[in-house]
Amino acid sequence: MEDVITIPNKIARQGDLVLLPRIVYEKLLNAFKKRTVDSGLEEALSEVNAGKIVGPFLDSKELFHSLNSSLKK
Repeated sequence: MEDVITIPNKIARQGDLVLLPRIVYEKLLNAFKKRTVDSGLEEALSEVNAGKIVGPFLDSKELFHSLNSSLKK
């Protein structure tokens, strides 16, 4: 028999339930406690804030439109 988890209706209705693998949870918890961010993530966030990152695109047309408009600048 497989393991069964019962989720209380109160939690399920509010959408307050998130399931993560334990190792991911522990990494997030440690990062929160240390208030540190992975250097790659930090770099990516700074690029987003600087406007260097665009996307995501729904299709290739949007991608090419964005590329063409950035070349015209």
